[in-house]
Amino acid sequence: MGTDALSRSALTPTTRFLERLAQCPQDKEPFVLLTTGSFCPIHKQHVNMQREARNFLENNFPAYVVTSYLSPSSDAYVERKLFKGMRHEFHLTFEERALLCQLATEDDGDIEVDKWEGSQPKFIDFEKVTLHLQSYLNELSAQHGLRPVRVCLSVGVDMLKCGLHSVQLPYSLVVVHRAGFPLEQFGIQNLPTELEMWRRQLFFAPTEEVDEVSSSLIHRMLTEGRPEFVKALVHEKVGVWIQQRWKTAKGFRKSKECKMQ
Repeated sequence: MGTDALSRSALTPTTRFLERLAQCPQDKEPFVLLTTGSFCPIHKQHVNMQREARNFLENNFPAYVVTSYLSPSSDAYVERKLFKGMRHEFHLTFEERALLCQLATEDDGDIEVDKWEGSQPKFIDFEKVTLHLQSYLNELSAQHGLRPVRVCLSVGVDMLKCGLHSVQLPYSLVVVHRAGFPLEQFGIQNLPTELEMWRRQLFFAPTEEVDEVSSSLIHRMLTEGRPEFVKALVHEKVGVWIQQRWKTAKGFRKSKECKMQ
């Protein structure tokens, strides 16, 4: 295994991956789900999206989801994003965001936190992150005499604005969207059939989720002096951490402590 793979072994948990891949039924194709993003902070919808994607794939296709990863982006990306919106006080370091992701998923037997992307000195786009993870996991599975897996990037419907549905992707993509959501605004007149989805590696997973949850909403609740409302939007332990930090610092990070990279 190369130097890059050796360094990645300390950042990407694979014990569960190898154990479950060995248990994959022969009539199923093994999948690994991946969600990237700032997670500043992580909220319930981030986790629910992974669960919805898993359920959709396993209930509608000959798919077996081996495991799922949350991949927090690098500080370089998050600082630039927050500075662009003049929201300096909401900055969380990569280590803090990774910690909150772990708190949000520690009781979940299907989702783990991959620290490789966020540990890189520069921003890496989601396509490279997805392909790098797939390459690493398949190299590892081959060493253990196991089958190759298909890494599937799980995204929200807003990612359709990037035109991902209109190109031939070198990886699989599952778009989790609210049932009845008007996808026409993204140029999608009719959802592809299940066979078309399987062939194109592009899956549309409807969900009955109705609550609008976002990191921006959490920021607004804190700014308006309503930190108690944040509890309903995040995992319990994440909520406790956020409230303690906000109470003591009046912000996740002082503006002067945030510097552009």
